[in-house]
Amino acid sequence: MGDTETGRARFAHSPSLPITPEMIRVNNQYDVEWQAGMTVQDLLDGLKFSFRMIVVKINGQVVLRPDFATTPVPEGAEVQAIHLIGGG
Repeated sequence: MGDTETGRARFAHSPSLPITPEMIRVNNQYDVEWQAGMTVQDLLDGLKFSFRMIVVKINGQVVLRPDFATTPVPEGAEVQAIHLIGGG
């Protein structure tokens, strides 16, 4: 995904760069451009994280799955999206 107006990648992998207020850091691996009104579901969709079993934390606070579509991601947030894997 790219931003053709600015030439910047919307979802850039740059863990060595400091996070800026207009960016969101996901899993300490992806820097995502923050957008006003962005929800947890928007963020997951943009990153193509479609796992059935996923836990999301924003700035250390767990967000429940039923709230993904209505929970805003604040500017400058640190997000953890953890894919749970079950086995037998």
